[in-house]
Amino acid sequence: RLPVSMKKSIYYNLGMYYYLYEDYEKALKYYERSNELMNDEKNILFICACKSRLNQIICFDYSICENHSLYACLKYYQLCAEGVPPVQLQQFILKEVMKRLKQEIYAEPLWTMYEYEMSRLCKKTRSYRSYQIYILKMKENIKEG
Repeated sequence: RLPVSMKKSIYYNLGMYYYLYEDYEKALKYYERSNELMNDEKNILFICACKSRLNQIICFDYSICENHSLYACLKYYQLCAEGVPPVQLQQFILKEVMKRLKQEIYAEPLWTMYEYEMSRLCKKTRSYRSYQIYILKMKENIKEG
């Protein structure tokens, strides 16, 4: 029998594989399995991202993430669920989420996660300036990393 931590890691890695290949339904299934074994902020973040891409309702206990380094990233999904206007969500990504992403060691999947969110928000606001700023900063950070 495999230890729970190893199973969690296997499910998480399978989720990441399917997420990177844009099969969000399969990715969601594996992230949820991983999270059932061990409640983890990164699992929750990718569960939220998959559900966002699949246009599913995002609901989880945000209080478990308050002291985690990815809190700003998770907070974005909480603000979405609370109905915060798209312009404010764009500003939150530019000010809070980007600050956190710059500190992540392997952040490329996270950068693309929020690139998608920014493009969705821009379609709602019809303002692409924030999206262009985000893309510029993303390219700079990925090149530096």
